[in-house]
Amino acid sequence: MTISKRIISVSVMAVMMSLILAPVTKVYATSGSVSGSIAEAEAETVTESEDASLLGKDFKDMTRDELIEFTKQGLEQGVSENDQAGYTFEVKDDCVIINMWYTGADEALAQLDSDPTAKEGWSYLVGVMEGASYTYYEAYKLHDMDVYLSLVNDSNHEQVLITARNGEIIYDYVNGIDKTMDYNR
Repeated sequence: MTISKRIISVSVMAVMMSLILAPVTKVYATSGSVSGSIAEAEAETVTESEDASLLGKDFKDMTRDELIEFTKQGLEQGVSENDQAGYTFEVKDDCVIINMWYTGADEALAQLDSDPTAKEGWSYLVGVMEGASYTYYEAYKLHDMDVYLSLVNDSNHEQVLITARNGEIIYDYVNGIDKTMDYNR
């Protein structure tokens, strides 16, 4: 199932980016296979490791500029490992805006009407985006900044598919959620 693999890829990218900011994170890595839908994923092995934040510095000790640079490095690392992913990163006085995309997102959207398992995968992706934005917000709120994390269409970056703000979904193209008028970016 094409959509499940693409959703998993975007989810992995979002989770990876959010984990970069975690001061001390327990990471549970699984290996296995996915066929059909996300609900059918089977974990064969589980490993646990603790990872102190990148460069050995807790985000709570970072200045605003250090945190911004740290985020840029994490985003760049995330997309450098995946040639089908991309991002933009914008810094304003009171917020950061991260837009990311993955090749094939527009095709995945087209399958939502015809594939019943696709909606499950979309819901999973929405949850991952929500969690990733919350993780970023935990760091940026220390500098009185909001975080907007969006997934945009890969063939038209102006078309937003999902936006999470500070751990809350404020826009979901598929489920008809639009609270963007409540927030001024």
